[in-house]
Amino acid sequence: MSTAMASLGRRREGTPPSFAVILGSPGDEEIILDGMTAALGDDVPIIGGSSADNDVTSSWRQIAKAGRSGLSVGTPSVSSSGITIAICWASCQTATTLTSGFRTTSCKGTVTKVDEADHGRTILEIDDGSGSKPVRSVYDRWSNGKILKGAPVADGVATVLASSSFCPLGEVDGSYVRVMHPAFMHEKTGALTTFADARVGMEVTMLDAAPESLAKLISTSAKELITDAMGMSGGDATAFEPHEVVGALMIFCGGLVMAIDDSMPIAAEQLAEAVGHNNTMGVCCFGEQGMNHRRQACHGNLMFGCLLFSNKPREAKPRTPRRTQAHVAFDDDWKELAA
Repeated sequence: MSTAMASLGRRREGTPPSFAVILGSPGDEEIILDGMTAALGDDVPIIGGSSADNDVTSSWRQIAKAGRSGLSVGTPSVSSSGITIAICWASCQTATTLTSGFRTTSCKGTVTKVDEADHGRTILEIDDGSGSKPVRSVYDRWSNGKILKGAPVADGVATVLASSSFCPLGEVDGSYVRVMHPAFMHEKTGALTTFADARVGMEVTMLDAAPESLAKLISTSAKELITDAMGMSGGDATAFEPHEVVGALMIFCGGLVMAIDDSMPIAAEQLAEAVGHNNTMGVCCFGEQGMNHRRQACHGNLMFGCLLFSNKPREAKPRTPRRTQAHVAFDDDWKELAA
């Protein structure tokens, strides 16, 4: 990891990559995104997804080959807790975005306490206007008891992945929502573990959607944000139009696929329509990474990411170095580790 990131840092002074793709094990996505952004620069779009398995027993794997396209590469490596990164220089202009199909509700609150041991993945308390309380009592009231109803319990921990799929938590920034999928409710402490980081002072809301409407909402949101992403160019020099799209890579939440079940073919057809029925490859993951409405790399759950390829050639323009103190500190740290 240290050698790879140090190598990424050395490339910063040349023509910037078109985008980066990341596929890693669940758990440290935000930390990895921060490192990639520091190494690549904040003008390089990132898209990716966290590894998945069939029953959330950490049976996922990451497969990679170290090397460069067109040149010799190393033998394949397989890991259960690794990171696969592809840094890409495309010959065409690209755009990328990350969105969801959920709606906000009136159930809102402020995170007042988190477990620092897992960098905020476990929320301990929320204040929804009636004082700081364990998440269990707040979330259970917000959902009218749906979260814990029928949830399987083992060793004092209730698994709420299924019951929270249509009423997850979200961090709202204007009209943009970063979704956080609740996974485990701890009966003794009332704490809630999710698949995305939270922080003290963060405003959260309960989201909602019905299975029959979520597929349409996802495609509608995707089409709107894809258009916005193309307008902002997603890192390339100029924007392109929907009719100029020639292909797409889509990242879709595996949990969402299971939740909407029979509606997935409808969602797939509508998403294909959003990119003009062009060549598309999709990946289902247990966590999605992409660019939010501020063009910042972020990690969320139950979301949809899309990387678009156009028929417009990309103009290779050397990057003007923009070195912040954070970049300098990051380089120093990695040079020391890589030595």
